[in-house]
Amino acid sequence: MVPAGVAAVRRAEGSSLSLKTRRKGLTPARPDHTSLRRTSLRGTLRTDGEPRMYDIAYLAGGPQRVADAALIALREREAITISGSGVRAGTVRPRQRLERAVVALCPPNGDRSLPSLRSAVLSSPEVKEIRTRLTSQGLLSRLGHRPTRAGRRQLVAARRRSVIPPYVFDGPAVFDGPAGLPC
Repeated sequence: MVPAGVAAVRRAEGSSLSLKTRRKGLTPARPDHTSLRRTSLRGTLRTDGEPRMYDIAYLAGGPQRVADAALIALREREAITISGSGVRAGTVRPRQRLERAVVALCPPNGDRSLPSLRSAVLSSPEVKEIRTRLTSQGLLSRLGHRPTRAGRRQLVAARRRSVIPPYVFDGPAVFDGPAGLPC
């Protein structure tokens, strides 16, 4: 027989949950342990707890939104230059793997057309990796690659936090530049 005080402490710590349940990242939603909910946001969160911008972009608009978000983010940081004749690599080194791949596709001396750059980004292994990661986490459906209910929840939660720029959610139409990209 366990004393009443010890049993209360065990319940408060979640000890009454099975080991399998605790391993899966499920925690009680209410203190009475009657309902369980998944609290882990594996893979879509960075180490500082904020969602990954390009994962959210994929959930919001698919690979096209990822490509547009990467181009806009790189343009804002002056890692690329977008002009009427095309896209050129800048001097700033990008931080993320996808952004480095986009800059690598841009010639430093010559211009690459915006449509050809977008299509190259769409078929890049980095964008496919995002899709694979989101699908394995259950945030995208396996067949249509559309956001699942959990993916839509992630999208709504990220929009509420308002840490991610609006073009990630709404696309390049929020700008007035050529092809929707900022000049």
